[in-house]
This record gives sequence, C-alpha cells and structure tokens, in this order.
Amino acid sequence: MTDYLVYLDTNIFSRITDLRISLETATAYRQLADVQGLTLVTSAKTKQEMERTSDKARASMLLFLFSVFSKVPWQITEHSGAFNTTAFNMCAFNSSWIHPTLVKFRTIFEPDDADHVFQAAQAGCHYFLTLDVKTILSKSVEHQASLDVLCPQLRFRSPIQLVSELTENA
Repeated sequence: MTDYLVYLDTNIFSRITDLRISLETATAYRQLADVQGLTLVTSAKTKQEMERTSDKARASMLLFLFSVFSKVPWQITEHSGAFNTTAFNMCAFNSSWIHPTLVKFRTIFEPDDADHVFQAAQAGCHYFLTLDVKTILSKSVEHQASLDVLCPQLRFRSPIQLVSELTENA
C-alpha cells in the first residue's frame, strides 16, 4: 500500500471529546486507525483553536489528543509591519505580507479553514480529513479546478469517504 500523509482538521479531535458523530463516522475513525501506511498529522493552528475552547476540561482533553499526533512543520503565513512585530525589512512599516497561496485559499475557504488547508498543502499532505461539510468539503468540490492548481496532491475527505476510497483502492 502507498504511504499517505493525512492532515486532521480540528473538528476531527473535537468530535472525539463530545461524541457528536454517527456510529458510521465513529466506525470510520476506528478503521482509519487500522490502515497501514497512514500518517496522521496536524499543525499548530489546531492547537491555537483548541486553546480557545471555553470548557477547560474539554480544552485539556483536546490538547492531550493534540500532543499524541505528529505535527507538520509550521509555515509562516503572515508578517505584520507594525513596530516590533517582525524582523527588520520583512515588510514595510504599517503594512503586512500574507503568503500568496494563503491569499488564494482565503478566496475559497473561511480564514481559519484556509490556514489549515495551507499548512496541509505546504507539508505535502495527500488528504485533508474533516467533518466540516458546509465550509470545507462542499467548497472543495465547488472549487476543485482551483484547488487542483493550488494543491494538486491534496484531497478533501470525511472519515467515511477516506475509508471508502482506501478500501476501494486496496
């Protein structure tokens, strides 16, 4: 089997702690855990979102889960030109710089989602695993042509879709 790098969106972790998933989705999580050749990763963006969880016990459990998974190297997405915020000459004073690819992702996805997709694409991930139908999965279908140019190796899937695809290709 081919080795695949699979980026986990924050909601993949969140649903583990609140169990707001169907039995079919929970079963897909279990099946993915048994697939040989999958490396499950996430990024510091996930940790930032987890730290904003208001329920302290839930936040602690989410951060524990985060610590168990491998992290992709963090890619710098933005620089601010405000005084003392970035290295000298990185961008003009009172201006900012945003990675051009991230700017394009933000035309497709909401800003936080675009940041996740950017990190996954820059790390060379093959799959972006999410439960977010409305703002990620449906948008990835709607903008497939643009995404094929921006991140040709990255495919957007729910756990059920990924299990189905991997067992079909086995």
